[in-house]
Amino acid sequence: MGTAAPVIEEGNVVEGLVSRVEEYGIYLEVDSCEVFVLIIYLTWYPPINHRKLYPLGKSVRAKIIKKIDETHFVGSIRHLHKNPYYWLQDHIGEVIPATVLSFLGASEVDVLVGLGENRLRLSMPIGEYGDLEKGQQVGVRIISVVTTIGSESAETELVRNSSYS
Repeated sequence: MGTAAPVIEEGNVVEGLVSRVEEYGIYLEVDSCEVFVLIIYLTWYPPINHRKLYPLGKSVRAKIIKKIDETHFVGSIRHLHKNPYYWLQDHIGEVIPATVLSFLGASEVDVLVGLGENRLRLSMPIGEYGDLEKGQQVGVRIISVVTTIGSESAETELVRNSSYS
């Protein structure tokens, strides 16, 4: 007498192994079912090297967001976690602390904004601050926030602030 495979439904959190990695996302094998995670549902942050983060055979958890048929589903890894852009909405117009992480060419910088649980990686123009260094504390003014599913973003600007630099 065998046991029945668990039923996968929308809203469930499942764990499976990466079975395929494509330019547009990854596939998980979960109890003889296939869960596709589109690249925009891998993380809340800007584009990542998903081939490196999700190698074949890696165990991954995902939330089921759509049932295609009895054995094919669409999942989201990022929806396992709270949308980090929501907390930015409470800080529009404010300057919040950030740390310089890396540089994207000569005109853009990657920063880690916020403190504690409310941390978010953002890319933004360097503007007039060409003398920034990795690890430097800076201020970031939040101008606007968009939280539409699939296109979360924040318009921001770097500011010199004596409390952060």
